[in-house]
Order: sequence, then structure tokens, then C-alpha cells
Amino acid sequence: MKRLNGKNIVITGGTSGIGRTSAIKLAENGANLIISGRNEERGELVRKEISAYGVKAKFIQCDVTNRKDVETLFKVTASEFGSIDCLFNNAGIEGKIASFSDSTEENWDHVISTNLKSVWYCMKNAIKYMLTSGKGNILNMSSTSGLVGNGFGMTAYSASKFAIIGLTKSVALEYARHNIRVNAICPAFVETPMIDAICAENPKFKRKFEACQPIGRMAKPEEIANAVVYLCSDESSFTTGTAFVIDGGLTI
Repeated sequence: MKRLNGKNIVITGGTSGIGRTSAIKLAENGANLIISGRNEERGELVRKEISAYGVKAKFIQCDVTNRKDVETLFKVTASEFGSIDCLFNNAGIEGKIASFSDSTEENWDHVISTNLKSVWYCMKNAIKYMLTSGKGNILNMSSTSGLVGNGFGMTAYSASKFAIIGLTKSVALEYARHNIRVNAICPAFVETPMIDAICAENPKFKRKFEACQPIGRMAKPEEIANAVVYLCSDESSFTTGTAFVIDGGLTI
């Protein structure tokens, strides 16, 4: 029996990095996937990869900072899949890297809107459908930068990830008796296109990212995806309101 057999899971930011790898892992375990992202071409490629596992898969183009796009994402999902068992709020950006004194209001607003307000949008819409079905499971992407300070010129990113943990715990507490679980996942540095772009612009960062993790390397996307599978499955049925850390020892 596959661990997620028949569950309908929505993933935002599912076209690359941790989102794409998680979608594949979830499909391997029997989940039906609704992938959202802004890039239709990449989204269709991921949909085809997922479909190869014999599960139902759909890509829905969505800008998670756009309220109407988000509403459409969940309306279409509920209409075509019947229920929303799990939401993985994975979409996010790092923003412009700069010292705090040189950071801009434009960057702050863009990062907070993409990383935090989008999670609020998606949770509100998902919970509406989960309350109707009497159960649900939400996983939000935070970071170790939401647990400890980030000294790499990413203050807006860090602020958004701290806020996600507070949002996660508050909503988990409010809906625990409605059979809706809400957790956050907190990876350290992972080998993803986002990190690759940062390292390409700032080559010294790669060594720094690796050095600040006692295990001596960055994580592979598959290592985070394995935790996503667990938290989306009924194996974690007594887990809610937690910030699940996968950090190679960074926070110790």
C-alpha cells in the first residue's frame, strides 16, 4: 500500500527545486498532484513526469501573490479532484541580497507578498474546502532563517520565514479540533536553482553555506522531499503546529 494512495495534494511553486522534487516523491507514493506555478512550460513538464506514476496530475498557472489566481487554483482543484487533502505552500523567493541599510521598500514588499501573504491567501482558501470535508493537512515552507538570524543580506526573507512559523502555529491551534493539521518545514541550505543563483552572483557564499552546516554540505532536494512525504501522510497524524527542522545541524 502506498503511503499517500489517492490523496489530493496541491503544491505551490511546484515547477522546480524542492517543489518539483517533492511532487515526484509524493506521486511515487500514490498522491494525485495539483501543481501551480507561473511558468506554464515548466509546469507541463512536471505534470508529465508525475503522470508517469499512474496518478492524476494537473498544472494550474497561478501567481500566488494574486488573490483571484489563488481563488481559481482552489476552485478548479475542488471541482476536478473532489477534495483537497493536503496543501504544500512551497512558493517563495530570496529577494535582493543587500545589507539592511541598503535594502529597499520595493524588495521588502515583494518578498513579504510572495513568501508570506501568499501563504495566508492559500491557507484561507484551502481551509474553506477542508472544513467542508471535515479534515485537512497544510504544510508551509519556512526555513532555518525563520528560526535563527540570517547574516547573508536577506533580512526580508528571514522576516517572512519567522512570520510563517507564527502563522503556522496560530492556525494549527485554531483548527486542531476541526481535524486540520498545520505544520511548517524548516530546511537549511539546499542545492536548488534559488541557491545556485545566489552562489553564481556571490561565489563565496557557496563555501559559507556549506561551512555553517556542521554536516559539511548542503542538502539535496530529495532529502527535504522525504520529510514532505512524511508530513503529508497519515504517519504524522499526531503532528501539528510544529516547525520541522532539516538542517544538517545548523541550528545547534
